[in-house]
Amino acid sequence: PEPGRPASRIFHVDVAPGVQSGLDALIFDLLVLGTLGDRGGRVWRRAPSDLYVLEVTCGEAVFSALSGATGFMADIPGGGGGAAVPHNTRLPFYTLLPAHLCGTPLEAFNSHLYLQQLRQRSG
Repeated sequence: PEPGRPASRIFHVDVAPGVQSGLDALIFDLLVLGTLGDRGGRVWRRAPSDLYVLEVTCGEAVFSALSGATGFMADIPGGGGGAAVPHNTRLPFYTLLPAHLCGTPLEAFNSHLYLQQLRQRSG
């Protein structure tokens, strides 16, 4: 880092599938308000140069339902597909954030084979 300039930090928040509550408040406090507090009254402020990565572990169908995306495997046979979400479903706050699906190695391999087949047919 340059003298007089704050160092950037990366924070990785890994949310387990069993987390049922509190995530919306954590994200809102951290990203919108820019602070986190504890029961003892201590407050931690985030720096503008900090980067936060939120990892929410869930299946591809759940990801599709929450993000409105079909996922990179939706059109590949055996790769899953988008699930429909009822319009009255209350979605978590983190669904407003950009999302990326990480497939399994088998899904990535099947995707590669499928794309190769498409290239061979078209060219």
